[in-house]
Amino acid sequence: MSDHIPFEIQQKIMKKLPVKSLLQFRTVSKEWKSLIDSADFILGYNNEQQQQHHHILVRYDDSQIPGEEQFVSIIDDHTFPQCKSSPTVPIPLKLLKCTIIVGCSRGLFCLYNFYSDYAKKMAVIWNPAIRKSVAIAVPNILDPPNVTVIGFGVCPNTSDLKLVKFAYVFDSLDLNFENPSWQADVFTLSSGEWRRLVLNLPSNSIMAVTQNQVDVNGFIYWRYIGKISEDEVDMIMSVDMAGEEVTQVCLPATLALKTDINLSISKLRECLVVLECNTKAEKRVYGVWMMMEHGVPESFTKLYTINIPDASIRNVLGFRKSGEALIELVNLDDTDQDPIVVYDPSSGHISNIGISGVGYSCFASSYMESLLLLDQ
Repeated sequence: MSDHIPFEIQQKIMKKLPVKSLLQFRTVSKEWKSLIDSADFILGYNNEQQQQHHHILVRYDDSQIPGEEQFVSIIDDHTFPQCKSSPTVPIPLKLLKCTIIVGCSRGLFCLYNFYSDYAKKMAVIWNPAIRKSVAIAVPNILDPPNVTVIGFGVCPNTSDLKLVKFAYVFDSLDLNFENPSWQADVFTLSSGEWRRLVLNLPSNSIMAVTQNQVDVNGFIYWRYIGKISEDEVDMIMSVDMAGEEVTQVCLPATLALKTDINLSISKLRECLVVLECNTKAEKRVYGVWMMMEHGVPESFTKLYTINIPDASIRNVLGFRKSGEALIELVNLDDTDQDPIVVYDPSSGHISNIGISGVGYSCFASSYMESLLLLDQ
């Protein structure tokens, strides 16, 4: 950049550049490094990137390389899926055992499970764009029937990283586990501490909290099994990343009252998506529903149905920013590698992205480039 360009203009230009360029610019001058490393620039850069520099991160297990997870990042633009790269996997992530990918928020991924020698559990927050990560110990009771699940999100107001943990509290007097009790805790990276959250719904109405969660526009959503009268049904709860309130999100009757479907949640363009899987069909058929307004059942709108007569769907992994679905198909050949394809809802056409993984090992999520964790 020319010295004749006002510094304020230089800032605006740099906020539109990819992360790789900014990391190089940090070595050019102390003034640029100080700017790029500042909290205001990082927060402003993240807001700017919501409209550009989108990628898809794919995780899969390759039967030819047992015991080693594979990660591929694909640029999500008109070139998709040609521009692929293999991000550098940080050492803390390599030490996780039986990794669970919790989710993605503002360019950061949270991965979780047993760490190193299986003696404790750890969450690893990873920014693949800048190749940095932090590891956070997750207090956990390891012995069954105790259950711990976690969620991850970034507060949009402060860019503070937060983990939310739901734990089943086992009453030793309840030998039949008929009255489960749940508690919620939150960890903020800025404080480095865990704090108890207030559940704004009866904890004994929660039968099971699943690991199926997404972060959408400042809210973490969970799918959980709730109790209504004597019936156990799929329900959704949310945690506001700013106010840290735990509340229930009601589903429309067309989803909540069906008994012949399985529900899961995902996200598309910072909106909550509910996937209804009809398991009684000859082959799995998925309905894609989007919540247009937070917490309003009437705002759920059905976008389209995923029905592929010539192939069997194993799982819907996620969505491109265009709205196309990323799907893991069941491989009917002799190999145990399942292909990942893109489904175009307007035409029903599927196209292979050139990646296959061992069944149910595949994960895919849209993410934007971010500078978060640069100061860690």
